[in-house]
Amino acid sequence: MKTNVIQTYEWTKLNVGVNGLTIHHLTALLKLNELHGFNYLEATANGIRFRNYVGIIQVDQLTIEILPKVDSSESNYEWRDILLDMLRVCKKVQAYNKGEATVGKNKFHLLEIYMDMFLMELASLIQSGLVKSYIKKTSNSLALKGRLELTGHLSKNIVHKERFYTSHQVYDHEMLIHQILRFALQIVQEFSGSSYLAGKANRLSLLFPSIATKVITIDSFDKIHLSRKTKPYTKVLDIARVLIGNYSPQISKGRNKMLALLFNMDQLWEEFIFQSLKKSQTELGYEVYQEFRHLFLNESYYLKPDIIIKKDGHIYILDAKWKQPKDSKASQQDLRQIYTYCRFWNARQGFLLYPGSQLPSNEMIYAEGNNEISCRMLFIDKDVISVNSLANHLLGIIS
Repeated sequence: MKTNVIQTYEWTKLNVGVNGLTIHHLTALLKLNELHGFNYLEATANGIRFRNYVGIIQVDQLTIEILPKVDSSESNYEWRDILLDMLRVCKKVQAYNKGEATVGKNKFHLLEIYMDMFLMELASLIQSGLVKSYIKKTSNSLALKGRLELTGHLSKNIVHKERFYTSHQVYDHEMLIHQILRFALQIVQEFSGSSYLAGKANRLSLLFPSIATKVITIDSFDKIHLSRKTKPYTKVLDIARVLIGNYSPQISKGRNKMLALLFNMDQLWEEFIFQSLKKSQTELGYEVYQEFRHLFLNESYYLKPDIIIKKDGHIYILDAKWKQPKDSKASQQDLRQIYTYCRFWNARQGFLLYPGSQLPSNEMIYAEGNNEISCRMLFIDKDVISVNSLANHLLGIIS
């Protein structure tokens, strides 16, 4: 299925009639937004305005790729690679190496990368042999095997005396784990926009064993309990969960078929910084935490900073902000927030982390007498967004 691809950015508008967006696409997008608590986008007079979610939305033959953006001088492909780096560090594309995402596949968008990940893992499982299990099967057969179900036999075989209605055990591939993979494979076949992926999916479909069709939802994954034999299925099931969890059957039943894979950029930025620091904490001699809470008011209001670093007996508070500060100055709200965190955690320094290529700000000292608390604005350049360099970059400034 050949698709029209629109590349756009968070917090940008897209109007009906531009790049193939029709009123039918708009209706499906608004329905998707409603299903997800009106978080993904906002309705405008003649279209939509995307919010702080990045990723892919595919409606019929239209694919909308929403990229993060900070500096308007950088190209789409640069920010596409930055997004992939961040997702890789946050273990959301853990099965996909950066080389695999670029060699011969430069035109792949994020959703197709997940599809290719799924197909590679599934092909590996099929090649090594899918597991089988014993299941109870009740059916009519020409041979008496297992237990004869007398009531069913009398009702079904009054005419056909040569048949036996029995319950017996069968050793085959008929199991929930394969029904889930079959359903995910059908999603890939339905939404694949490239001949490479479509051909690969069709070949795997022919190799996949014939099993009964079953309604699969995201809740189906809760019924899976991996054993020693099914442990190799972990990666392919993780990717299948992403594909199935972002499939919108309520919308697909109508005129438009939809699949959306979106990430909250604020949460992704915080998680990216935390995971980058966590990976290097032993090597660089510090401790990093993310889940600390402090009682703030009564028994129900808590303070929770984004990231806490402990190094050489000192505590540092990091607050991740995926935005560009106006006029290169931190807002009063951000400064008050980081100050409050420092007071409650007895930290002498707080850092506001923004994306961008500006130089770190001078140390800002709060006016509160002898108990000095300071704050600095730090900017993380796109060239620093890698798991190896980010920790060194931040620790070099903090220390």
